[in-house]
Amino acid sequence: MGYMTICDQTGDCSTRFTSFLAAPANEIGDAMAGFAGSLAFIWIIVTVWLQSKELAAQREELALTRKEFSAMAKAQSKQVELLVSQGEIYKEEQLQRAQEAADKRFDQLILAFQEQLVTANLRWTGNVEFGSTVKIAFLYLEMRNYQSSSHEAFFRGVIERSEYVLNNLEDQITSTGITNLPSVKEISEPLKTLAAMIDLEPKMSEPYRIKFRRLRIELLNSLLNDMLLCEIWSPTQ
Repeated sequence: MGYMTICDQTGDCSTRFTSFLAAPANEIGDAMAGFAGSLAFIWIIVTVWLQSKELAAQREELALTRKEFSAMAKAQSKQVELLVSQGEIYKEEQLQRAQEAADKRFDQLILAFQEQLVTANLRWTGNVEFGSTVKIAFLYLEMRNYQSSSHEAFFRGVIERSEYVLNNLEDQITSTGITNLPSVKEISEPLKTLAAMIDLEPKMSEPYRIKFRRLRIELLNSLLNDMLLCEIWSPTQ
């Protein structure tokens, strides 16, 4: 458009660009100012448009980042729940193993206690004169007759014999002259086994704890300790 030819009333013709260059300086300045203003306005519009596009891209990126963080948070939460669940399972397995070991040890201690009472020399004997004859008087806590009995029958028998000995032995030693006394170690070893059972009871499974109570082990331990305090033992070890 700058090279289009225009003619004035006198017949002189020139291009727009030539006319622009021949114009007074103030007109050229005004034209350039108008052009620059338009260019600046266009540049502002373009800049705002580019910034809006950039802000839109940033908002979209932030939205994606939030979604990623949300997904990561959910994944971490599930991972924590899984770890907690695995920890509980591990604790339960450890407890079960410990209870199984305690139950097995309890069975071993029962057999050891039975063996100790079956083989122990727990007899109190002496010669007693009845007129012209001499008879042997004795009391015993041995459990040979219960060797093949069930656990409950065996422990019930030991409790009954212990109660009988406690109620009668000291009087019989005084009145009938029983002098042959068993060694104190014959009762101290079974007492150690009972103490081990009592220490083991909190670690056992519930069925075995019920069995522990049914055997009345704490009562038996009390009876044998009372018997240990009586003066009915030989001090030799």
